[in-house]
Amino acid sequence: MTSNSPKYEKTLLVILFLAFGLVFMDRMSFNFLLPFITKDLGMNNSQSGLVLGVLSAFFGLSTLVFSSLSDLLGAKKKMLIVFVCLFSVATLAAGFISSFASLVVIRAIMGTTEGPVIPLILSTVLAESRQERRGFNMGLIKSAGPLMSAVLAPLILIPIATHYGWRTSFYLLAVPGLVLALVLAKVMREPVFAHVAGEAAARPTFVEYRGIFKLRNIWLGMAISVFFTMYLTSFIGFIPLFLDKILRYTQGQSTVYLSLFGIGGFLWMCLVPLISDRFGRKPTLVAFALLAVLLPVGAASFNANYPLMLLMVLVLTCGIGYMPLYDSIIPAESVPPKFAASAMASIVLVGEVIGGSLGPIISGSLADKYDLHAPLWVAAFAAGMAFLLTLGIRETAPAKRRDTSPQVLASY
Repeated sequence: MTSNSPKYEKTLLVILFLAFGLVFMDRMSFNFLLPFITKDLGMNNSQSGLVLGVLSAFFGLSTLVFSSLSDLLGAKKKMLIVFVCLFSVATLAAGFISSFASLVVIRAIMGTTEGPVIPLILSTVLAESRQERRGFNMGLIKSAGPLMSAVLAPLILIPIATHYGWRTSFYLLAVPGLVLALVLAKVMREPVFAHVAGEAAARPTFVEYRGIFKLRNIWLGMAISVFFTMYLTSFIGFIPLFLDKILRYTQGQSTVYLSLFGIGGFLWMCLVPLISDRFGRKPTLVAFALLAVLLPVGAASFNANYPLMLLMVLVLTCGIGYMPLYDSIIPAESVPPKFAASAMASIVLVGEVIGGSLGPIISGSLADKYDLHAPLWVAAFAAGMAFLLTLGIRETAPAKRRDTSPQVLASY
């Protein structure tokens, strides 16, 4: 099985799908265990928001630093394996926290170790995917996030926390990452970017690297990322508490709602990039960014009927489906492939550090001042701002661009 062969591509896709999903399963585990942790440690909404925000800040910073280093050194395989091991150990350590302060420290470590894994995986998928499958493969990998973090995580972690305690959930969650690291070491080969877009295999220069940050799609992607991440972290971070304390759902009802959120996210993250392959990146991006506003508005305003809530979350998660477009596919197609990891990482960095940290903190403070409806309205506002910014994105789909020659940083 040689690198770049269809068989290797499919095998690697399965392994990276699991690795990508596990990062978000580890990251989102705190959200679903929040009702247990806050009760045990005596935390308020503001403290919950701070814990959510600190992970995002360190996640974003480490994403750019280590992903850029991997681009310049060309050591993606080794770095990916190391960070998969490290975030698994950090997850294990989360089970030993005894105070709010220790929780903040562990969440910062988790963010630092998880951040680089995402762009390393996505840039590897870009290098090992055939051009006609690039959009679908990237979307499929991204869909692992909601599938494993929002479908499997509540189904597995909440029952374990209920019967054996929330600490046990963290202990068990650390095991799969260590197993995946061993599989990656055996199967994965260092990705080669020379075959993508006809690029030369020469090591990139710092001058070329610096040029990617001048591109319109990159800095607009950063701005979109700020508001989308604020939207997503505000909604996901506080919807479990909203269901528990405002709507008075049972654990079973909350688990079904959160699982449908994950199923919807998984399906739409597969479908939206596929739609963009057919109709173009920009029109797809704009349409689904507008639909994203409806998810928090629906949850805040039309929550009296439980079956309606379930239907809305399954359908309206379509707005989350455009995430692979702005943070992975469009930036990867806007720069030479050897800078794909850095382009994606820069967008994640800005979104996580600003939107991912401020969103939960602002939402938590407003929830303490008013009630748990406030984070949903913060999410709706942020989704609306992200939609407006998508209007400025330039089309990048190879089938829709007039010029399909390799893109040059100085001219794009």
